[in-house]
Amino acid sequence: MAAETIIRTPEQQWTALDPPAPGWDAPMPYDKRWWMGFLFAWSGLLLAITFSWFFVGKQNVPTLKREVTPASIQQEVEAFLAKYETEPGSGIARVPPGVDAYLVGEMWNWSSGLILKAGQEYTIWYSSLDVMHNPIIADQRYTFTAIPGYAYGIRITPTTPGEYLVYCSEYCGLGHQDMATKIVVEP
Repeated sequence: MAAETIIRTPEQQWTALDPPAPGWDAPMPYDKRWWMGFLFAWSGLLLAITFSWFFVGKQNVPTLKREVTPASIQQEVEAFLAKYETEPGSGIARVPPGVDAYLVGEMWNWSSGLILKAGQEYTIWYSSLDVMHNPIIADQRYTFTAIPGYAYGIRITPTTPGEYLVYCSEYCGLGHQDMATKIVVEP
């Protein structure tokens, strides 16, 4: 017994078990084939750009990470400031090239301001002592997420002398709007 072809009108219900309608295997018209080819090529190009950007782009993805306790990172910051602070109690540190710098947040201030030399590489370690903070170096498109219990390090080489505001963009309480410091880049 041969299978019977069922042809239904649009008002009738179709199921996935019904045989396909006549003509379903007809070749796609040229204009639609061209358009589909273009869309596949465009999708492939965008996919390639997306994945290659990780390797050739200049993202500020932290490559250094370590677990810390609030007490241990606080001790590191205090030792750093004791050694490099410009004036006792100022919270501004003149960082020699090659020395790790620290930018640690707590409600509602940063551990230090930094004075860096243009053209020199620095590693800036950032963390938080209490809640999540998000330090942003204004005008430089650098943004980080500081999470309690972790210290993240970024390597930067400042090239343009100037004074750059660092502020917190993660709401951290009533004094959040005053949470700012600066990084000064000297020639």
